[in-house]
Amino acid sequence: MQNTCESDDPSVVSLCLQVVGKYVLWIDINLVANDRFVPVLVKLLSHQALKEAAADCIHDIIMKGMDPIVKAKLIESFSSVLASAGIWQQLKVWYAVLR
Repeated sequence: MQNTCESDDPSVVSLCLQVVGKYVLWIDINLVANDRFVPVLVKLLSHQALKEAAADCIHDIIMKGMDPIVKAKLIESFSSVLASAGIWQQLKVWYAVLR
């Protein structure tokens, strides 16, 4: 089994995601909304100890102030990535169980 940060010390990864969430307001959106970072966030959504921190980070990225057209494209992109990863389907099942 390969050791990774998320398996070795999820608390460090969680703190890093919190920092990204806080600093996303001041940095170029392309530093975090890209083909390298977004797949990592999506992967972390399936990690029990990190899914809340990953979801909060995605929320912070989407809530960043930006041009409405750019924001709409960002939301569409995240929605597509989450659908491809099966996250929306998992949420539907979870919601159905809660009802």
